[in-house]
Amino acid sequence: MTPAPANTPPRRFSRPRPRLRKAAKWGGLILSILLIAAWVVSAWLDAAFVSRSDRIGGGLATGQVGFLFIDDESFFPDGYSKVAWSDRPRLEWWFWSYNGKGVTGVDVPLWALTLPTMAITVFAWRRDAAHRRAALLTLCSSCGYDRAGLPAGTVCPECGAAAPTAASATERTTRPTR
Repeated sequence: MTPAPANTPPRRFSRPRPRLRKAAKWGGLILSILLIAAWVVSAWLDAAFVSRSDRIGGGLATGQVGFLFIDDESFFPDGYSKVAWSDRPRLEWWFWSYNGKGVTGVDVPLWALTLPTMAITVFAWRRDAAHRRAALLTLCSSCGYDRAGLPAGTVCPECGAAAPTAASATERTTRPTR
């Protein structure tokens, strides 16, 4: 990558990455929905598994996902698994850790995983909307200068960047990425 000339203004807008933004916003939305669904279902569901040969285990219950590290191989039978439904829903709201009886574990509340996922998703949606709005408003992709009123094909008077063609502006806003 070659360095920019000394008289080039710093770029305020990042290079358009529609595929990355699309993956972040839709993937984050789907992951957020799945995490919220798991959180709601886990109020009634108690599911656990243990692999004694790998000395690990995990579970989903009371709004938390748990991870087990087995110190004593005789503590759980190999291939232990459990799925049970509760009549009364119950949610735990904070982190838990435990150590004893041959097992060390930690429980992480699902909200602690959902909130950062939702924050990243909201950021991706807002960023994508800003890029689409900038393309519709004919802003310069390098410096953000409003190019409205300039003749087609004119370089940006602020930074000297080449003018986008009408097809590329339409393509960025309407053409789906593959």
